Amino acid sequence: MDPTLEGALIGAGATALGSVIAWFGSRAQARAQLRSTVLQFRGQRLDAMFEARRLAYAEFLQAVERTRAAIAPVTGVLQVPGQEDLVQERREALDVAMKEMLHQQSILRLSVTGGEAASADSLTEVVLGVISDLDVWRAGGAPPRMGPRIVNERLMELEGTIEHFVDGARGYLHAIPDLDFERPREGLWRRWSSWRLERWWQRNVGE
Repeated sequence: MDPTLEGALIGAGATALGSVIAWFGSRAQARAQLRSTVLQFRGQRLDAMFEARRLAYAEFLQAVERTRAAIAPVTGVLQVPGQEDLVQERREALDVAMKEMLHQQSILRLSVTGGEAASADSLTEVVLGVISDLDVWRAGGAPPRMGPRIVNERLMELEGTIEHFVDGARGYLHAIPDLDFERPREGLWRRWSSWRLERWWQRNVGE
């Protein structure tokens, strides 16, 4: 073979091989960049979701604590005869706190799963149960000595329910979904071809 022709053929082959290598390199780089972009987007989305849920939990728990704190002043004046005006005033303050708690509960339900919402519902029911017993005591539906005892027992139950709810919320907030990039579903032939090309790239180009 003519040396000039042979050199031309070798040069053309090297150029073709270089083009193939460059194509594979750009393809791998594009896939890596896509993976990085998707993971970054998912991470930002999860950060936003986490902050929204954390804020909703915090606002709801603060409203629960304000409602619990508003119960004590009512129980205090109920044990003193002739303080109906003061009882009414403090009962109205409790009602305001209770309505805010229910409002924050509704907001929380929009930000969490069904299981988390059910847990918040259970906590709210216990708080409302304490208030209901308080109103029964105020209306004379419970003996004077039994009213405080019943309410105090329910408050102790509420304290345990709050602790349980906080533990559950902490677990929900720290449950991080998988961020792995999911490849689109491909046909068997395409997957086999991709596998062969990647093997060729690893043997001939990769380290």
